[in-house]
Order: sequence, then structure tokens, then C-alpha cells
Amino acid sequence: MSIKKVSGSILGLAVVVVGVWLGGSVYLGRTVTAAFKTQLAKSPNQGAVRMVNLQHQQGLLSSNGSFELRFNDLGADASTGVQALALQVEYRMVNLLLPASSMRFEWKVKPIGPAVAEINRLFGSEIVLDGKGAVGYGGGLVSSLSMPELVMRQGQDLMQISPSSGHVSWGKPAFTLEWKTDRITVRGEGQALDVRGVTAAADINNINRGTGTMLFGIDKLSTSDSSAEGLSLATTMSERADRIDIQVVPKIKSYNVAGQKLRDLELELNIKDLDASSIETISTVAQDSDDFQNLTADEKNRTRSAVQSMLAKGFSVLIPRLSGQLGEGTFTGDMQVEVKKSDVVPPAKFSVASRVAASGQWQAKGKAIDNTQKRLAVMLGIATLTPDGLKASFEFADGKLKANGRSYDLSGSLEVIDAEVNAFLTP
Repeated sequence: MSIKKVSGSILGLAVVVVGVWLGGSVYLGRTVTAAFKTQLAKSPNQGAVRMVNLQHQQGLLSSNGSFELRFNDLGADASTGVQALALQVEYRMVNLLLPASSMRFEWKVKPIGPAVAEINRLFGSEIVLDGKGAVGYGGGLVSSLSMPELVMRQGQDLMQISPSSGHVSWGKPAFTLEWKTDRITVRGEGQALDVRGVTAAADINNINRGTGTMLFGIDKLSTSDSSAEGLSLATTMSERADRIDIQVVPKIKSYNVAGQKLRDLELELNIKDLDASSIETISTVAQDSDDFQNLTADEKNRTRSAVQSMLAKGFSVLIPRLSGQLGEGTFTGDMQVEVKKSDVVPPAKFSVASRVAASGQWQAKGKAIDNTQKRLAVMLGIATLTPDGLKASFEFADGKLKANGRSYDLSGSLEVIDAEVNAFLTP
């Protein structure tokens, strides 16, 4: 084969490849346009947030446009139908296929509506959240997040939020988020709040079920009357077969108020064996009904059935660890509450006495509590005095409560609780 023929073949192949590449890029742009319109049509009118007023201009290899996010909790002007406050999302996308991504985009979110002029006046500038990102070939999305410094002054009042930034990624069904700002300051009416090192993060492996981990942290916090360091709150939701477990762990490195110093406070709360299908039903109804504020008859029945199923299948609430240092002493504690599985199908009327068991203890050592407080706690039967310090314990089973060596009859109170629960479950 001659060089001329080989060159012609290579050129022809290159033309085909370029044609497929550009054709695929154009097709991707058209697909995105269709997806936007589909999402607009699906946006719920009765949900907490809805997407409206899509303005999308599609070119061959790029597109741009905007849409509004309106919050149904915020009322609209009766004469114009315009909401006092909404969010406008502006975007620009480049749908030219590249090795690392199928699409790149830039976006900006800002408040709009009659109330925005006053908001911008208070802050002295327009509030804007923006970012840049890309879409991978598997459909995964990643984007940066950034917001400039916000400063609001009104007379002697001040609110200042330092520049904040982060990133987000999403690929069904997973979602991750990281967000941080160095400082938030609020001053006014003789009071002050100064927060340093604010971080928030989420690593959700199934956004439909809400399973995953969320973390919120503050390096240092000061008010006019108190100060704290090392605050954090970690929440984990995990799924095992048909059950869901939830763990919540708040921590405080130190907290000072009114001359009292609390250090190394740590609490672990576990909710185990929740029925997954019941939780999903309750979550769906909550989302559709704006947190149970506007329920249909069908949604009421679905919620009631979900609660019945959750109680019938049983679950437990545990605090395996509560510890910290108070003053010159320490304290520890633990607690467990079990809602027992029903042996009857369908379950009979709920009874606290037969279905609930609980126990727990708490102990303070050293000088965590002064002598006056100790004597008062013993006198009221709240705790007993031991060689190590003050101790409290309780046990509830078969409708009987034993606490610190004393027994209590709770039959009257339990009947009231049973009646309230069963009135909801079987109206």
C-alpha cells in the first residue's frame, strides 16, 4: 500500500473519530436539556422546595441558563403571587467530552425576591454561593463550594461570617459534603458570640435511606458568660438486613460557665434494631407532607402503620458511655431501654408494663459535687452515698420501678401513657 493511501486512511479515520467525539458531545448537551425539563416537571408542588421557571439555552457544545428554587413554607404576595424570598440558580455547562469528564460546569446561587433588597442592604453586598465542577462518565458529580465574607451592621449590632469553602460530590445513591469557615461573630444588645473553626461534613452512602455519617465541629466558642473548646457531634446511621442502627456521639473538650469547669465530656447514644421499612415510610411521609404539617388521610394511615410495625418488631436505646470531669471530680454513667418484640401478630394494644424494660446507673467521684448537693440528693432519694462518692441507679421491668433501693408504683402513670399511645395507633 502506498504512503498516499495510508495517509488517506489515517486522515479518514481521524475525521470519523472527531465526528463521533463532537457528535457525542452534542448529543450529551441535548440529553442534559431533556433531563432539566424532566426534573422541572417532577418538581413537587407540595414539597418543601420546588424548582420553577427554568430558562435553558442549549448550544452545540455548551449551554447556560437559570431556574428558581422556591420554599413552600414562605408565603407569597396575594396580589402578585411572588414569594418574598427565593433562590435563583445560574449555570453554564460545557458538554465537550474530555478524558477526565463528560462535562464541566460553573454555577451561582443568590437570593431573589422583594426581601432581597433589604437583606443586601444589611450585609452591604450581594450574598452569593458559587462553585465549579465536573461530571464523570459514570454520572458522578463533583463541585467546589465558596462564599465570600458576610458582614452585617445595624447600629451597634454586628454579624460577621468569614469566607467559607468546601466541596460536594454526588453519585446515586452516595453523597459527600465538606464545608468550613474560620470565624462567626455576633454582637449586640450587650451580648457577644464568637465561634472559631466551624466544620461540617457528610458521607452518605445511600441518600434515599439516609445511611452514612455526618460530623459537625467547632474548635472554640465564646459567649458573654461562657467558653468552650473542642465541640463535635458525630452521627452515624447504618443498615443491617431489615434493621437500621443510629449512633450519636457528642463531645466537649472543655466548657467553662459560672466558675464551673467541665472537661472531656463524652456521650454515646445508640438506637438499635429499628425496622428499616418503617423508618423509610415515616421519612417519605415527612418529606411529602412538609414534616407532618399537612397530612392526607392516606399518609396518616401509612404513618400509623409504620409506627405500629416499628413497635411490634422492637428496638433498643442505649447509652453505653457517659463520662467527664467536673471540677476536681469525675462522673460516669450508662443506661439502656428496650422495647420488646411483640409475640402476637398482629400486635395487641401497646402496654409499657409488658413491652418496655430499662435500667441505668450514674456515679460521681471526687469533688464533682459538693457536700451540700450530695446531702440534698440523698435526702430526695435521687442517689445514695458510697465510699467512692455519689451513686444513682434504677431498674424498670414489668411495670415496676426500683431506684436507689426504693420501689415505686407507676400503674396510674402507665395507664395514661398506654391510652395516649393506643389512641394514636388505633384511633
